[in-house]
Amino acid sequence: MKIVSSDYSQLIRAASPTVATETPPVSGTYECDVDGMRASPGFLNDFEITQSNHAFHVGYNARVSISLAELHRVLDEVLGISHEEPPR
Repeated sequence: MKIVSSDYSQLIRAASPTVATETPPVSGTYECDVDGMRASPGFLNDFEITQSNHAFHVGYNARVSISLAELHRVLDEVLGISHEEPPR
């Protein structure tokens, strides 16, 4: 998988780190050379591919989540299980 920020470090620089130990996690911040990004055909191609892959995975994961929720509902119905709160 392509990591655009690593491959184009001259265009994208980490300004502050991600802090995964915080609850909720704190996302890092970045400084971008927007003009350089627009002028770089390689960056634009890689960005488009990365964006398309992200959209595919988000959509696919949403369909899986919906399917699992439906399976949970059917199993609860068949097994006679009820929950005080809806399953997440």
